Amino acid sequence: MHQRIFIVKLLSPLLLLVTRNFFVFLQKKLTVSKKIMEKREMIATINEALAQEFEVEVSDITPEANIKDSLHLDSLALVDMVALIESIYKVKISGKDVNRIKTFGDLYDVISEQINT
Repeated sequence: MHQRIFIVKLLSPLLLLVTRNFFVFLQKKLTVSKKIMEKREMIATINEALAQEFEVEVSDITPEANIKDSLHLDSLALVDMVALIESIYKVKISGKDVNRIKTFGDLYDVISEQINT
């Protein structure tokens, strides 16, 4: 009987630690899953808005595609695109960030950075 009590006393803190770590692990996994889902929703929203605004098919908008070529953008239309994105997400995209945006993937990254800061 004393051995069982000793073992329970010995293992209780270890079991508590393992359980606590498992719940922390689960919470991190759920947070990552939520961020992935949020990014998918963000991408879908952007793609729909751009397709409608610039009269292209959503299927033409892929992360690797060049924005200017896919949307047939000149410099004025590029400003329109930035204004549209800024109004949807209530963010401010700097000139430096605009210069970084070559593909739709770049655009998604810039917006994610803006939203998460």
